[in-house]
Amino acid sequence: MLKVNLNINNFVVKSVDLNNVANINEWIFKNIKEVEKVSFWENFLGYYITENELFLSIENQEGNIVGAMRGTIDEEKRLFILFYNLTWELEESKLKKIIFDSLLGDIESLGIKATYIAVMEGDVKSQYFWNSNGFTKIRRVKEYYCLENKDLIIMHK
Repeated sequence: MLKVNLNINNFVVKSVDLNNVANINEWIFKNIKEVEKVSFWENFLGYYITENELFLSIENQEGNIVGAMRGTIDEEKRLFILFYNLTWELEESKLKKIIFDSLLGDIESLGIKATYIAVMEGDVKSQYFWNSNGFTKIRRVKEYYCLENKDLIIMHK
């Protein structure tokens, strides 16, 4: 588990821990349809006990969760972001890019050599966001999302 606690444009980006895991769990299932409920706790425990894992809560000034990010850094110093979502109101703002760029700047101090993003096939908005931020499609994993029967698109920068 990588510990993160950043203040970015009046938002707090911090590591999920045992104190806020229930709240982030609830937010994720309300806001990210491609996450399978069965794997959430296994995912959390894997993150919690593993050294280079990211699981972040993004909160506004009132302490309400408005976003989440999950990722991992492998031995070759590659960052894999499994999801990065904000509430729909914030998705349209420049805030998504500001938070990502600030967070990436902080994480790159760990020596990150490449960044990869996972995007669900058909998620045109996310693909556009990542394309406009310098990411390109490098691979497709067939029927990765069981609930949606959709492919996973891997993008790289």
